Amino acid sequence: MRLFTAKQWMGFKKCLSTYCFPRFSLHNKPPDAKKLESARKLRLKQCEMKAIIKEIIAHFLVVCVVLIVAYGNHDDSAFNMSKEVKNVLVDGGLDKISFDVVS
Repeated sequence: MRLFTAKQWMGFKKCLSTYCFPRFSLHNKPPDAKKLESARKLRLKQCEMKAIIKEIIAHFLVVCVVLIVAYGNHDDSAFNMSKEVKNVLVDGGLDKISFDVVS
């Protein structure tokens, strides 16, 4: 079972090679100097703006992480836990073992 006849295939090859696609001239003029300069300035502004937006997003993410860490562990027993840790480590704690003196 054939998909194309020989005549159809040759027409398809012609269409792909030259007839369906426009030819581009190789003798185009260079762009105007003023337009080129304005395009360069615009591209430079776009690149700078992209860098500024990335920096703002990075700072926003850092602030979010700091807020999550700072306010994430609010517990009613946190004061009692820190008081007991201070009592054990600094004040001598359970067996009056002090970590102030190095032996």
